Amino acid sequence: MKTDPRVAGDGTYNMGAIGGRPTDCFAQLPLVLQKNPHIRKVYLGVDDFAYTFDDKHSMNSALNCPYPTTFKDSTVAYSQYLFRFSLIRAAMKKPKGQTINMLHTTGTSIIPESIEMGIERQPDKHVQADKFKISPYKNEIKNEKNFSECLKTVKAVKAICDARGIQLVIFFNPLHMTTYLADDMDLMNRFKKELVKISSFWDFSGVNYVTANNYFWYETSHPRAFICDKILDIVSGQHKITWVPDFGVYVTPDNVDAFCEKAVRDRAAYDPDHEQWVPSAEERKIMTKRANYPW
Repeated sequence: MKTDPRVAGDGTYNMGAIGGRPTDCFAQLPLVLQKNPHIRKVYLGVDDFAYTFDDKHSMNSALNCPYPTTFKDSTVAYSQYLFRFSLIRAAMKKPKGQTINMLHTTGTSIIPESIEMGIERQPDKHVQADKFKISPYKNEIKNEKNFSECLKTVKAVKAICDARGIQLVIFFNPLHMTTYLADDMDLMNRFKKELVKISSFWDFSGVNYVTANNYFWYETSHPRAFICDKILDIVSGQHKITWVPDFGVYVTPDNVDAFCEKAVRDRAAYDPDHEQWVPSAEERKIMTKRANYPW
C-alpha cells in the first residue's frame, strides 16, 4: 500500500491490500465497477506469494477478510473484531513514528519517516543487518492448487477488464535475492510461462541491481517506497522518475523462454556474499526523493 498512485497520473487509486494477491483484485474490482467509474487501466502486481500462498491463511485474518457486501457478511466480519480482543488492543496502541494515511484520496499509506531516516542515518549498518539473510515464506503453505487458482483468478480479472474495455497491466514484483534463492525456480518459470499466455507482463524479479542490494529493501519481503514508485513509473509508461535507474524486463510470448533460461543462468552465477553497494550521501538524497512527497 506504500506505492504512490499519483506516479501514474491524476485519478489513480491504490487498492493494495496487506499481502495482496489477484484474489483481492478479483473481489474488489466488480464492487468498484458497480459505481460505473471511468476506469481506463488496472495495474495488477503478482509475485511468488500470489501463486504459492493459501488463501485460507489470509481469510482467517481479520485484516484480510473480504469486503462485506451483505448484512450476513458484515455480521461475520465485524464479529471477528468484536470477539478478538488482541486486535482491539493492537488498534488502540499508538504507532511508532508518524504514519500518514491517504486512504480517502489516493489509497496510500506512507512509511513512517522514522523508518526511512533510520536507514539513511546508518546505511552501511542497514545493508549488513541479519534480517537480510532470512527468507519470509514457508514452503509448507505451497501447493499445486494455489498455483492453478492464481492463474484462474488472473484470467477472470482479464475477462472483466476486456469486457469493460479496460487495459490490464500486469507486473511481477521484485524479489529480494534471499527470497529469490529460496524459491522453487522451476515453479516460478512455469508460472511465468502460463501467465504470459494470459497477458504480456513486466518482470522486476531475478538478479538485478535492486534485488541484489539491501539498501533498496526494508527486509527480504518489502522493497522501499521509492522503488515501488519507480516500478509504477515504468509500467504506467510515465518515465518521469529519472533519478532512480530503470530496471525490469517486459516479457512476451516471443521472449519468455529465453527470459526464463537467462534467469536460471543468472541465479546459478549469483554470489550471495557479494559486497553490498551503498550509494553516496548525495546519491541517496536524490535517489530516495519521492515525486509527490517533499519531506
